[in-house]
Amino acid sequence: PGDARILRALLERHQPLAVVSTFPGHNFTLRHLARAGVPVPPRFTVVTDSINLNSLWWTGDSAAWFVPNEDSAAVLRAAEVPAERIEVTGFPVPPVFARLGNTLAPPALGAGGRPRILVMIHSGRRGAERTARLLLRETGWDLTFAVGRDERLRARLTALAAHRTGVT
Repeated sequence: PGDARILRALLERHQPLAVVSTFPGHNFTLRHLARAGVPVPPRFTVVTDSINLNSLWWTGDSAAWFVPNEDSAAVLRAAEVPAERIEVTGFPVPPVFARLGNTLAPPALGAGGRPRILVMIHSGRRGAERTARLLLRETGWDLTFAVGRDERLRARLTALAAHRTGVT
């Protein structure tokens, strides 16, 4: 495959001491290259999802996993990833945020002075309705649920939210 050729060329040209990836698919390609005899340095995985993790994150080879929170670490441990290879480091963000310090402010409040919450539902659809019910109980915020092209889920969440104002 093309990605294997590209990764192999990069490894040969740069000869890195380690590979750090935020895309779980690369670990499978690197494992394939290693099995084919290509010298592959230790791989480290920075998990950029939270809590609802796809098994791709832990089924590829990795010397260590860096996860955003303890809930994500618990998912890896439950998948039998050795605890000593899991580090809770927080969400990776660009360094510009550290330089900006206190110059950043929270976004403007929504209607009626309430915070606006965007809930993006993707791989965790099984728990989407339960999560929506819990969020809808609280009336101190405005909610927007993003469900992509899942029209059945959209209809169910719309029905759940029908009694509450401040939901889109």
